Amino acid sequence: MKKSALISLTKEVLQENNSLIKTTFAEEKILIPRRTPEERRRNFIKATQQKIQQYIKNGSKGDLDLSNTPITSLPDNLKQVGGYLDLSFTSITSLPDNLKHVGGYLDLYNTKITKLPDNLTVGGSLYLYNTPITKLPDNLTVGGWLDLNNTPITSLPDNLTVGGWLDLNNTPITTIPTSAKIKGNIYGLKNESIMKKSELKEVIKEYILEIWDSADEFTKTASWLLGIDDDWTVKNIKDHLLWLIRNPDEIADEYDRSVFKLGNVTKIMEIVKRLRGQRGKI
Repeated sequence: MKKSALISLTKEVLQENNSLIKTTFAEEKILIPRRTPEERRRNFIKATQQKIQQYIKNGSKGDLDLSNTPITSLPDNLKQVGGYLDLSFTSITSLPDNLKHVGGYLDLYNTKITKLPDNLTVGGSLYLYNTPITKLPDNLTVGGWLDLNNTPITSLPDNLTVGGWLDLNNTPITTIPTSAKIKGNIYGLKNESIMKKSELKEVIKEYILEIWDSADEFTKTASWLLGIDDDWTVKNIKDHLLWLIRNPDEIADEYDRSVFKLGNVTKIMEIVKRLRGQRGKI
């Protein structure tokens, strides 16, 4: 065999072997198992914990949004939050005793919270709607609203201070301690659970103004839907939301159209119900 022919044959063999190696590697790569749901959850928890520690390292300044994360507790070295603290839709059951101050609102909506630290000061509103908490802490100060709607709390502490309104709808509470300082209106006491339409509009307006600067697109979308027609029920709002999803050209330019998806309907409607406080006609 001539030298040139031998070289050509050698190249062909090498190319075939190289192709075989690539194919085999690709096949083996396909067989590499993906992360299990439990592994993804552990990684999510780890990332959330790192986020909290980085927040503390940066001086606990600004907002701390942990909503919809898999955390069940906060670290003891979290002693304050400069802005708002959002823990909604988590499985958290208590806050660390060292946490004494939240500069903005504290959102525990739809969590498993059962205990808050004594001497806690919340600069904004405190949302405990739809939680299993049975008792408020000693010497609690809330600068904005205190939302206890749909909780099993039976009584209020004598040294409670609330700068805004107090929502007691769907609670067993029947009396307010004479020493408690409640500056705003009290709703839900003695079966007075339904707000007048004018009061409801003011409540929604006040809530939106408080959170608008830091609100995500879901909250902005829900508040926009609420403002379309005062007489609409939750069902009317949902029907209109579905209609907008089918007719995206009708969505106002200032709203994020990517939010208007069927997969987001449940989340948007949860926020709608929350803004309404599930009052009025549903």
